[in-house]
Amino acid sequence: MLWAKSRMRSLLKTLHTPPWPPSTAIAPALDKCQPIEEERTPYYDPKRFYPAYLGKILNDRYQVATKVGYGTNSTVWLARDLHQLRWSADRYVAVKINAVNRAGKKAAETELRNMQLISKSNPRHEGRHFVRTLLDSFTLSGTDNEHICLVFEPLREPIWLMNERFKGKVIPSGILKVMIQMLLHGLDYLHTECHIVHTDITALLGPPPQDFLALGKRTSMFYDPEGKLVGTDLTPQTFTLESSVSKIDGQDKRMFLAFVSRMLTWKPEDRSTAKELLSDPWLRADFPGKNQ
Repeated sequence: MLWAKSRMRSLLKTLHTPPWPPSTAIAPALDKCQPIEEERTPYYDPKRFYPAYLGKILNDRYQVATKVGYGTNSTVWLARDLHQLRWSADRYVAVKINAVNRAGKKAAETELRNMQLISKSNPRHEGRHFVRTLLDSFTLSGTDNEHICLVFEPLREPIWLMNERFKGKVIPSGILKVMIQMLLHGLDYLHTECHIVHTDITALLGPPPQDFLALGKRTSMFYDPEGKLVGTDLTPQTFTLESSVSKIDGQDKRMFLAFVSRMLTWKPEDRSTAKELLSDPWLRADFPGKNQ
């Protein structure tokens, strides 16, 4: 029985896409004294990062094609899936290789659990199609420990780069509304089906209410007794949400500011949910007959 399974695996392997041969191109030499990419991140230690390189085959399946990203606790690589059949079109994936340390490993394990939950939750929810899901995961043995690796579909260009395609480097309101609707559907899926909440700190909320500050254990470290932010010389005094929006005007701007204000509140109970925001008048203005 074991012989038959081994024979079947060997047969399937002959049908898979063969790896690229080693490149004969000679890469330009880098200055060893000048750090690059993740080497420039805080607390960098080469022992923490897995030594991936172009052409390397990861987990006996993914051949590295190019590097697409890096950070303090990971690197990301575009890789060719060698489990595709020889006569099929090439398939590429993004492989995130997490660095190793106590905090980094804990974060990587949490991300893996969250991605497994997101990938397995309600597939019939409309927002399921607008969130990134996990294709595969595995570990690689490094110098000191194992590296958790996550495999995803490659993403498209970021929004800041997409802006370059439009006149004045501004995404038109109609297109932006469609993008926001997709984002809100995805958030609703994460919140209601996966019970995962993504949080950010924003400077657009204005001064916090006193009763909200009273709930904080370390409020005195950041606010004075009158509720004013300590170190206000570092905070723009004339900056407001309204002044930050300069590319639209008139009724469209007023409706947009009202829409955004529903999200930018200090108290969570006053904040509109993603599902509630989907029925906002600003989002529906260009789609009057559409049922959100």
